[in-house]
Amino acid sequence: MSLPNERLWFHLAVLLKKTVGELHVTMSSAEFSAWQIFLEHEDYLWRDQLQHAAIMCALVNSHGGKSELKDFLPPDPWREKPKADPFDRLFRGLQAIRAGQK
Repeated sequence: MSLPNERLWFHLAVLLKKTVGELHVTMSSAEFSAWQIFLEHEDYLWRDQLQHAAIMCALVNSHGGKSELKDFLPPDPWREKPKADPFDRLFRGLQAIRAGQK
């Protein structure tokens, strides 16, 4: 069992309230594949992601930072993709770091 699949088995066990062993016995490979596709496209962990973002935001702000909850949330997979070059943000960030080192 590969590591990503192992993690998925444990997520399914929590979601379905069964043990991993029970799932191995009762779930066909076709059903497992369907779950894998479904969970890749659904944000079933939204609550956990929101909680993580709230904690990170509180930590940053408690140390004098200026952050918002959205700064720590993953991108919305259903939102239209930005037309900008995905490397543009990275490039601008690297430029800012270089400018700060001079």
